[in-house]
Amino acid sequence: MKTRILIYLFLFAFSTLQSQNSEIIEDKVYRFKFGIELIECKTNGEPVIDMLSGSPSATTYKSIIAEKGWKFRIDKILENNVVITFINWVGTDPVLAQRNKDFVYDNDKKYFLLTKDKLKRSSEIVSARIEIEFGTVTIPIKIRPGNGENIPLDFYGNFNAGVGLSFRLRNILDIYSGISITSVPVDSETTNGVITSTTNAAALTPTFGVLKEVGKAQFGLFVGFDFLSRNLGKNWTYQGRRWFGIGIGYNIFSVSKGQENVKGQ
Repeated sequence: MKTRILIYLFLFAFSTLQSQNSEIIEDKVYRFKFGIELIECKTNGEPVIDMLSGSPSATTYKSIIAEKGWKFRIDKILENNVVITFINWVGTDPVLAQRNKDFVYDNDKKYFLLTKDKLKRSSEIVSARIEIEFGTVTIPIKIRPGNGENIPLDFYGNFNAGVGLSFRLRNILDIYSGISITSVPVDSETTNGVITSTTNAAALTPTFGVLKEVGKAQFGLFVGFDFLSRNLGKNWTYQGRRWFGIGIGYNIFSVSKGQENVKGQ
């Protein structure tokens, strides 16, 4: 029964992480996955009327067809829409120069309107090819399964995994690895009487996990091992036994290679 609850808990956490994938982030670069029609607009999202449409009865707005692979940034997030700007095309080809004039800047910066729903369906975030990050991880939920016999399931929280290293390949989940000194609860029952009262002991804790970025934070699933030293470690029931956790990571700084997200297109 306890194992089943543990499985349900992690499945729920994983589905929650997946649902966060659609968050709109302003400081990222996006790329269209297929061609899509866009309405030209002002900085506040108001559509620009096409004065040359020749339609006598209905208001028509200036529109363009953005092609697959075009990169853009989100300039402003509105209630149901986003205002975007295209990134400069780089190169000596006259076609690229004309694109910059038509879609990026012609006397004034050009803006285009896109619904949030279309943004999520038609585009993806452009990430660096390899991105290495250093950050801290806090794990409010930590579960150490028992063996079904003489080692019971162990459950506690408010655990800090310290500073670790994570790396990301394209848009794949971040892979985290870290090792730190942590505090674990011990008592007489779990130490074969070496400790006579409930207290905390310092443990060496290697931690591994996968994280999904949501805004400035990262949420993930982790696995780790606690090791106590000397005689206490030899008698501790959970010495080196794996635990699972659901945690939050915070990026301290990052180093990227092949920063596709800051180059022109």
